[in-house]
Amino acid sequence: MDVTVGPLHDHCRSLDATGAYEWWYTDALSPDSEWGVVLILFRGMPMSPDYLKAQHQTAHPIDHCGYAASIYHRGKRVFFAFRSLPPIDFSTAPITIDLGSVGCYDQDLIEIDTAIDDLRRSAKITLRITERITLRITERITQGITQGITQGITQGITQGITQGITQGITQGITQGITERITEGLLEETYSETYSKTYSKTSSETHGWVLANPRAHCAVELSIREGGVEYASASWEGYAYRDHNWGERAMQHDFKHWYWGRVHAPERTIVYLAAPGGDGGSAWAGEVDDDGNVQEWTDVVVTPRKHGLTLLGLWAPRLITITGRTASGEVVTVESRHHAVVEDSPFYQRYLSRWTLNGADLGEGTSEFMNVSRYKRAWIRPFLRLPWFRHG
Repeated sequence: MDVTVGPLHDHCRSLDATGAYEWWYTDALSPDSEWGVVLILFRGMPMSPDYLKAQHQTAHPIDHCGYAASIYHRGKRVFFAFRSLPPIDFSTAPITIDLGSVGCYDQDLIEIDTAIDDLRRSAKITLRITERITLRITERITQGITQGITQGITQGITQGITQGITQGITQGITQGITERITEGLLEETYSETYSKTYSKTSSETHGWVLANPRAHCAVELSIREGGVEYASASWEGYAYRDHNWGERAMQHDFKHWYWGRVHAPERTIVYLAAPGGDGGSAWAGEVDDDGNVQEWTDVVVTPRKHGLTLLGLWAPRLITITGRTASGEVVTVESRHHAVVEDSPFYQRYLSRWTLNGADLGEGTSEFMNVSRYKRAWIRPFLRLPWFRHG
């Protein structure tokens, strides 16, 4: 799996093969863990019953767009909308999408209004990024430009004096700045990509973009019943945003999917493990308040304490992640799931308590998905229960 970091990578890949997919994911949890929201926008929705059925023939991702919006309160999902949308223009980069009457989805504002004629209960969710934590990569661009101008001018003047003509000074400054800025940008591009190849297949066909894993946000939500508001909440805290894509269906390459994140006071820790028939992928790392992104090495993600759910899913209640930080320290992170906030025959979402080398990190979010079940026709009725087609 190709792993990249930063909003520059948060653009549509325009994948058109049958089974190809992209989704843009955002979540936020209130500081007291009382409320939470998840907003996902899809192009080629992997969980769409219509898209799964159409993949037996020819199915274009652009014809299977949609969104999912969830609200959680005190460890339970109290609202859920899972709906298709007409084909959407995903061409802008970084991603900025007009969803018409539904709302909008861009770098700094996500607004979803789920009011649907045939849905009695609806909700409006507004998540605004109030302050971006600038990732280290952006700082390197600035550093490269500043260094380029300074060193370029010095180099140019020296070269000009040597040549003894004004033209030499001008030419030297121009060439020096260009060379130094180019070097800075090349270094930035190299450093921005965090890739680990586990197999030729998974590396070439699937990707994960940590677009904005730690951002300050303000959230407002309201839930309506028959057009009358009966619950509302607002808070300020951290948001997490990422973006997944694949050139072919997930179920062809992955068996399971484990993901989680926690916003600790000074850093956010994230992991993703997607085992499959080819060995799969595993990644873990952290981003701090200064925007420094560290990819851990020697990462091992181990699901533990499995149990059979009422819906027949063999699901873990504990995830252990071990890895080596950039400083060489070997660390152990545990994500202990204490509340199941979403439950289905193929997926569970959790509130989790996280620790780092035994020290408490706080409340986070985790998920487990049995991707291989998308191959089974019997799963589609369960997917169709909350599903609404546009039009």
